[in-house]
Amino acid sequence: MQDGQNLMKFYTKISTKINKSSKAKINIIILILALLITLAVISIVFGSTKLSLKSIYSALLNNNSADSVYKIIVFVRIPRTIAAIAA
Repeated sequence: MQDGQNLMKFYTKISTKINKSSKAKINIIILILALLITLAVISIVFGSTKLSLKSIYSALLNNNSADSVYKIIVFVRIPRTIAAIAA
């Protein structure tokens, strides 16, 4: 009976360590993803042409291909951001 109790204590200790390390890894992954999304938005917002967040949002929602803001975002900034993420 003593062996069974020792085995349960060992299993509990190991599973607690695994759970703690898994939670830490998940937290790190969430932090990295949040940082990636933040930097992607910053990459889309900033460039040589100054665009406000409102104009970017409006251009993406309207899908007006004649709009210069739409062209800048879709053909320059988003591809640049995707290339940077892929690199």
